[in-house]
Amino acid sequence: MKLSRDGWAGRAVLAAALVLIDVLTKSQPRPLAKADYGSVVLHFAVFGLYVASLPSLGFRVATFAYIAATNALLDRPKSARG
Repeated sequence: MKLSRDGWAGRAVLAAALVLIDVLTKSQPRPLAKADYGSVVLHFAVFGLYVASLPSLGFRVATFAYIAATNALLDRPKSARG
């Protein structure tokens, strides 16, 4: 892919803007949250079940179940009503 002058100028303006923003905003980095490796393993297991269930359940049903399960894992519902 060959860029025109406008393409290179756009990249130069974007690069300059990013450098300028970085120089002007000297904020302290926030402390990182503690890693929850159990949740990561659980999500990989749910994804594996999703992939394994695709041939038997079909794309739509398996995807619906996968999205519902991962949504519940990311933010556990407080009650049956949500």
